Amino acid sequence: MRNSAAGSAGESFDAAFDFVELAGPPCVDNLESPLGGRSFMGISRAANPDWPGWIVLDHGLGVCPSGIDQPVDDDVTGGYADLRRLVRSFFLHNYWKGVFADTMPWPLSVVVFDSAVVHGRNRAVRMLQEALNNLYGFRKLEVDGIFRRDSRMALAVILSRHEWYQRTLVTEVLRIRQGYCDLVACGDRQAMSVCRQRALGLQRLAERCFEDAVFVMPSEASGLGLAC
Repeated sequence: MRNSAAGSAGESFDAAFDFVELAGPPCVDNLESPLGGRSFMGISRAANPDWPGWIVLDHGLGVCPSGIDQPVDDDVTGGYADLRRLVRSFFLHNYWKGVFADTMPWPLSVVVFDSAVVHGRNRAVRMLQEALNNLYGFRKLEVDGIFRRDSRMALAVILSRHEWYQRTLVTEVLRIRQGYCDLVACGDRQAMSVCRQRALGLQRLAERCFEDAVFVMPSEASGLGLAC
């Protein structure tokens, strides 16, 4: 296994954000959210009423059904550039750092990060905990969505082994996620299809990474945050 020393936490997040932006809005966020209401790129207005992006959206700037892919006049409230910057900042602090993806090697980090965007931080961590239990049940972790020291230590042990372990872990997280997606979509074939395409995109990204045998560990990461 070859780790890229050049990979920084910022560079890893930028690549992960590029994937999420290209994949578009989460496919099942409104179906599973008890809050309902408007959402944009996985950001719920009911849960995040103070997010400044709503000011841009309320003015009708950068809005289109498929997400942030329609440039607008930047002279008006910053337009598309401001909206993208606000989404990026929200994702960085609420999802990327919120699930400790900044302490995980690529491609596991982008899989957990995208799961947080689609299903929320708690559900993303639960998927990771369940995968660790299913594959490496040397001790049962509590599947509660809280990334405590025991979960971090279990993940650190797995990632310290052969790269095959990360490969199987990524595959298992995606398997669990797809089962949950299908359950939440509950017969909505369009939502299920979109969700599966998104997971397939993640799987292909991971496979390319494994084929190249390059795994980027953020340079700022230290022991999966075990000191916390």
